[in-house]
Amino acid sequence: MFLFFDRIFKSGATGEVFMYLLGRGATTAWLLQVNLKIPEATVYQALKRLRAMELITPEYRIPKGKFDKAGPRPMVWALLTATPEDVAWAARDHRKILTDSLTK
Repeated sequence: MFLFFDRIFKSGATGEVFMYLLGRGATTAWLLQVNLKIPEATVYQALKRLRAMELITPEYRIPKGKFDKAGPRPMVWALLTATPEDVAWAARDHRKILTDSLTK
């Protein structure tokens, strides 16, 4: 059991992302970047580690909105125990923060 937690918390960013997910159930990379103030590449590396450990899964790809630029659509990542409501809240929060940042 100790080795399991050591793998999560060995990287400070992976530990932060995991703790964030424990509190919310689901999130997007953008929400992690904004709320935890972690660089984009670090966020994606942490998500990759957690997925490799089979702790999170991609749950929902957010549809393109009127303020979105070209590129891939954002993914909501969720703990295996997340509820559909957790996923919906993450998608809503992502859209709200993104829209707020673009309209300032």
